[in-house]
Amino acid sequence: MKPATIMVVEDNPIALKMVHVALSCEGYTALEAPDGQTAVDLAERTMPDLILLDLRLPDMTGYDVAARIRNLPGGQETPILAFSGILSRTEKARLNVAGFSDFLEKPVEPSRLIQVISRFLPERAQPADKPGKGRRVLLADDDAIQRKFLSFSLTQLGFHVTTAEDGAE
Repeated sequence: MKPATIMVVEDNPIALKMVHVALSCEGYTALEAPDGQTAVDLAERTMPDLILLDLRLPDMTGYDVAARIRNLPGGQETPILAFSGILSRTEKARLNVAGFSDFLEKPVEPSRLIQVISRFLPERAQPADKPGKGRRVLLADDDAIQRKFLSFSLTQLGFHVTTAEDGAE
């Protein structure tokens, strides 16, 4: 079974990197679109299996992007998950009307991201054994974002990860 393709429409490079790493660690193919027009162009060429869509983009709103993608062949069946900061009740209600399948609030933990995405994709066969199974690793990194990325990646490989902020710790 080929890995699911997920389009990430996000203009923040740090958020985009975090999502890309999380998806790649799980074996998904990640397509990146930094703006709405790029997302629509990608979807016209090849409709992904799922779209993770920021609501605030530099060239158009996520609502506009979702509407344009929904009008493409295969666009009605593709799950589109809104990916944004805190929304009001009115905005959340608007998501359903606009055709979004679900909402993820930023920032999102990688494990939560994978959990929500997996609800919208067919079951995948899990590898029989992971290379880190039964092994422990101590990860020391003074960069909190890198520490989180690496910890998540190693955990997905089966390692039991303990983290530290620096060498002294």
